[in-house]
Amino acid sequence: MGSITVSGGSSLRRCAAGLSGGAVHVGGPLHSLELSGGSSLDSNTAAGGDGGCVAASTLLRLVVADSEMVNNRAAAAAAGPNAAAAAGGNGGGGARGSGGCVFSGSATNGAAGNGIGGGGSSGGMGAMVWSVSRSQLINNTAAADGGKPKLLACLSL
Repeated sequence: MGSITVSGGSSLRRCAAGLSGGAVHVGGPLHSLELSGGSSLDSNTAAGGDGGCVAASTLLRLVVADSEMVNNRAAAAAAGPNAAAAAGGNGGGGARGSGGCVFSGSATNGAAGNGIGGGGSSGGMGAMVWSVSRSQLINNTAAADGGKPKLLACLSL
């Protein structure tokens, strides 16, 4: 289980993916995503799936401090009865366009991030812990869940 840190004014900007995770797609669990020190996740797109910027099967910890997550987009997968099959193996069950910026879901339960800690098959890894301080989470959009988040900003859990 790995971690991603973006710090010191760094950015992941204008990245695009045909499916999920506009800038980063993690095929398995991700322990933490930390954004700090004036860094940004900006204008990333997942054209046919989940997680406009980052998609992982499970994300346990998110920290955003003195940074911003802005203008990220998760677009919906193709509609129709074959959409889920076409989107298989992309890190988000069914690729509905969830998580405008960050998607944490389960690739095995057929639902797009339907539980805290990453879908219904998180294997008892625990609930996601997240902290946002002195930061901006704005203008992130999702075709399904998490564009204007259920909790605060740009996540689908």
